[in-house]
Amino acid sequence: MTATVDDTTRRPASRRPGGRARAADRGWGLLRAASGTVAAGLVVLAAVVVVAAVLADGRPGPGAGSVAGHAVAAVLAVALQVVADRRRGIAAVLAAAAITLLATGTLWFWWWG
Repeated sequence: MTATVDDTTRRPASRRPGGRARAADRGWGLLRAASGTVAAGLVVLAAVVVVAAVLADGRPGPGAGSVAGHAVAAVLAVALQVVADRRRGIAAVLAAAAITLLATGTLWFWWWG
């Protein structure tokens, strides 16, 4: 005779039918949502810089260094967001913090510096 396992006990509370998320689960979700929003913002910003460089067409505009810097920052932010989404604990927190630092550095260096 094989023992059966109730799947609902293995799922996070937010995925259980009718279940409520614990406060810690909501906190992780908020952290991932915030870092994901920042990462998405970097992707949009990189796209805007690329479009501005293409539209400049010989006139003053963002140079190759600016375009490359924004593109690298966007790719790194998405990679860090994948880590933040798939891991728990300190790895997720560090990845989310790195996204925030990366966005701050990108804005500081390319926009305000």
